[in-house]
Amino acid sequence: MSALDKYKAALKAHDWFYMYADDYRSFDKGKDEWAAISAMQKSIDPDFIIFNEYAPPAMKVIIKTGEKA
Repeated sequence: MSALDKYKAALKAHDWFYMYADDYRSFDKGKDEWAAISAMQKSIDPDFIIFNEYAPPAMKVIIKTGEKA
């Protein structure tokens, strides 16, 4: 599996609302997944194009033209 495929799979499977979990294990798992996604995003998807395909509307990243992420 390529790095891009792993990134897409992580985005697809991620619990985007983990921070609201009552269970600490769910929160901790989500936090760890988020850290891994963020690390992959920096090198694979610096303009958040793929990220925005999977992110819920409230979590999409908007970059103005000429701005760096």
